[in-house]
This record gives sequence, structure tokens and C-alpha cells, in this order.
Amino acid sequence: MGIYINLADIKNPSEKENAFFNEDRKYISDDRGFVNIPGTSYAYWISNDIIKVYEKAEKITNYIETFQGIISGNNEVLLRFWHEIEFHHMVNGTGKIEDVDIKKTYWIPYNKGGAFRKWYGLHDYIINWENGPDDKTRGKKGFSNYYLNEYVAWSYTVSDSIAARYYPQGFLWDVRGSGIFGKKEDILYLQGFMCSKVAYTFFKIDSSVMSCQVENVINFPVIMDSVNKKFITDLVTCNIDESKNEWDEFEESWEFKNHPLIGENSMGTLIKDKFEQYKEHCDERFERVRNNEIELNKQFIAIYGLEAELDPNVDDSQITLRRAELEREIKSLISYAVGCIMGRYSLKEDGLIYAGGIWDASRYSDEFRPCDYGVMLITEDQYFEEDLCTRVIDFIEVVYGKDTLNENLNFIAQALKPGSKESARQVLRNYLYDEKGFFDNHYQVYQHRPIYWMMSSGKNGGFRAIVYMHRYDQNTLSIIRSDFLHELRYKYEADQSLQHKKEVEATTTADRNDAKKKIAALDKKMVEVNQYDDLINHAAGNITAFTFDLDDGVKTNYSKFLNIDGVKTQNLLVPIKL
Repeated sequence: MGIYINLADIKNPSEKENAFFNEDRKYISDDRGFVNIPGTSYAYWISNDIIKVYEKAEKITNYIETFQGIISGNNEVLLRFWHEIEFHHMVNGTGKIEDVDIKKTYWIPYNKGGAFRKWYGLHDYIINWENGPDDKTRGKKGFSNYYLNEYVAWSYTVSDSIAARYYPQGFLWDVRGSGIFGKKEDILYLQGFMCSKVAYTFFKIDSSVMSCQVENVINFPVIMDSVNKKFITDLVTCNIDESKNEWDEFEESWEFKNHPLIGENSMGTLIKDKFEQYKEHCDERFERVRNNEIELNKQFIAIYGLEAELDPNVDDSQITLRRAELEREIKSLISYAVGCIMGRYSLKEDGLIYAGGIWDASRYSDEFRPCDYGVMLITEDQYFEEDLCTRVIDFIEVVYGKDTLNENLNFIAQALKPGSKESARQVLRNYLYDEKGFFDNHYQVYQHRPIYWMMSSGKNGGFRAIVYMHRYDQNTLSIIRSDFLHELRYKYEADQSLQHKKEVEATTTADRNDAKKKIAALDKKMVEVNQYDDLINHAAGNITAFTFDLDDGVKTNYSKFLNIDGVKTQNLLVPIKL
């Protein structure tokens, strides 16, 4: 027998001394019970019921294989986010590595862990397999036999539970994407166990740090309940499906089909109503997953005989699905609209339409065509019938109908800037024009690897445009200069003349001052535009030295773009942290 006093949570020496005599902190344990705990950990606080579990449970390795994963040797060169490359070069859903045509599809989905998320998702990375495994592999004999097999992985960082996720066939993985492989019914059962409070209880016994590694999973005591196994795997499958559906509702997923605020019967409807329907759908899904997690806790608590130890209830904070958020959903709707304008998406077909490769104009609706060059001008005031703001407004009208356009624009404006007294169109225009608006949101959502690049002449906003990276070619800069920048300069000159006329003809001091203010702003814009014209001219004249390769990813291409003509072109794009 041993007597133990738990003072680990007390830092102050005097408080620790007083707590030493607190009977509630005293544990009396039979040291022989620790023998059955993997590593013979001295978990003096555990109960006899938990010790009994170790005595009767099986090893998890009786049911699964597990490996630590691939070491790429050079993540900078070999890893990308999936949205950076030409999508048709990516393997998708293939179950055997020998079935992959490496010459054509050499980017393979890659699990490298990530945020705390249960059940399904975090499909972000891909790895370049063009040269085969090279020095990227390690681990047990037969490791490569499991390439692209379906499996269950988990988040390295543990919160108040373990976040295990199902990965369908088609993935490779690294150390932080390690997982368990085996029969599907076994790995789903164990996924349910790992996401339960029971598994978390045993994890805390085995680990003093809040990071779950292969060694911790191997030490889990497993009781495979053949009677309730199907019921448990059905609950897990439901949660996987719900989590997958939620993951695929956003552009971050390569399985994204259509925006959730757009449906088959959108015409003539209000975005407000679509949002309320989506919110209700999200709430119902959230509760369904929460109830399933509670039921899984009940099942495993009963299987392990820990009714006296654990409460099966689950707090909302432990559910890793997103509820509907008005501002986020409206911004994502605008992002989808921009995607349709740029040709990445289409109102004619679901899913990703163009991300490099051969352009097919037949895949786009006659009602809403993409822009010609993958470039859209953004201005603070409307100078053209067609710019990014007017095209987004056209999108809203085509999707939801002309009769509801004003009401829908007002709803969008209030979501972007609650309580604003500006017109809805101006709020939308400001959001698209401001570097801290649409572009910053895009930059954050796309994990600092934006595919829509903002060209900007500087802080006075003389010239701003969005360029779709996947449609960039050797003629893009020349087109921007001749078709956009020069035309905008003519508009500024005309506006300057108009404001000077207003200043002369003004009958009130307020009108005169307003004209002067606009003239001063236009003067600054014109200075910027002229300087930027020279900048683009330098870049366009040296474009042959710039090799744009989507396989290099955003970081490399963005940096190279800023150095087309050395320091002279450093300010072509909005600066970002790469």
C-alpha cells in the first residue's frame, strides 16, 4: 500500500504546505494495481474500477496497425495547401498508390494534423509525390502498404477530449497526422471510443502533457463490445457524415459544391430567409451530433463500468461543428460571388470549375459569365458600369431575383457594417475596396495563401484590382495597364474637371469645401496612379524573366511577382505575411 498526496495544482509554497494536511488530497492505493497500467504509471488517484479495466481489457494493437507517419524532409518544397496548385494535378479518392499516374496527378492529399476538430475535416494539405517516396518514409515494415488507405487520425493537441477524425481513402500522413488502420468497423468503433470521455480518462493516466501521440493511443485499454458494436459505429458514421457535410459547405473543402445560402429555388427569395433556414439547419445538426456524443459516452461508460466515475453529458464547447454566424456567412457568400466572377465557380455547375488547366467557356451560365481576364477593378466610387462591386450586385440579382435586390443588398450591408447610415451599395463597395475588407478576409480564410491577389497603388487607393492567380498569364500586366489603369486615369481627370467646376459654381461654403476635399483626394490618387503606371510598365517590360508556376505555390509566386524588376516592382501587390 502507498499513501499519496496530490499537490500538483498548487504553485504557492505556503498554500502547498497547508494543503499537505488536507485529507481530501490524500490517496491510499495498492501499488500492485499499477502493474497492469502500461508503463506501470503510478496513477495513485485512479479508482479500483479503472484498475479493473486494465486487468480485463485488450491491447488496441489486437485490432489495428498504427504508424508515426512520413517525414518529408522539406515541407517548404513538398507541401502546399490544395487550393494553391492546378487542381487537375491532384489525386482525389484513389485507394491504392500503384493506381496513381504520377506523371499527371503528383499532388496527394496529406494529413499533417491541425486544429482541434472531431469526426471529419481539416483536409488542407497536399504533398508532391512526383519523385516517389525518396526519404519521406519511416516506421514499421509494410508501412507503405497502407498508403491511401482509409483510417482514423486525431489532433495532436488535446483539449478536454481527444479529437479523432475519419479520413477516407486517398491520404498520406505525417507524424502529426498519424492514425490507426484496420477493418472499418473496428476503426470506427475505436474512433467513437477515442472521442469519448472514457478515452480521455485513460489518456490523462498515461500522459502528463496535453498532446496525444501514437504511444498514448497504443496504451489505450480496449473492450470491444460485440453486442453494441453496430449501434456504436452507426452513431460514429452519423457524426462523420454530419461533420463532412458541414466541412463541404465552405470553400476550404475541395468537395465544396455550392454556397449554403444558395439553393435550387433561390430566385425571388430573400437572403435573410435563406440565412434563417441555414441557421436552423446548423442548429439541428449541432444538436444531433451533440446527442450522439452523449450517447457514445453512455455506451462506453457502461462498457467500461465507469458509471460512478463519469458524467456522459457534453457541453456545447466540446462540439467542433460551426453554428451559423451572419457576418461570416455573408462574407463567404460574397467570396463565392467573386469566385463566380473570376471563373473559379459557376452558376451552371456545382463545385470547382477552373483552377488552372484548359479554360472551357461552355461550363458557365449565359446569365452570369465570368470576367474576361481574371482581373476585376475595384474603385472607391463607381466610375464604370462594370467593376467588382457592380458584378457582385449583378450576381445577387441573377441568383435571388430583381424584385428582392434592394432588400437583399440592405441585408448584406447590415451584416457587414451594422447600423451604418451609408447606402447598401456603398457599404458593399467599401468592403470590396478596402484592403482590410474582402481581401483581408480572403487572406485569413485561405490561411495566408490567397488565390485572389490585390494589386494596389498605395494608401490613397488610386488603383486597386483583384487578380485570380490561376488565370494569370504573360499578358495580364499589359491588359491591366491598358484596359484598366489608363481608363481609370481618364475617369479621374474627368472627375477633377467636374469638381473644379463645382467649386467655382458652389453657392454655399459646405458645397465649396466638399468640392475642395474631393479635388485633394483625386490629386493624391492621380499621383499614385501615375507612379503605379510606371511601376507596371517596368514589370510588363521584364515579364519574360518571371516564371509563374502554380506548383511553386502562393508564397514563391507572390514573392517572385514582387521582384519582376527588382526593387522597382516591390509595391505591385498589397504586402502580406507569407
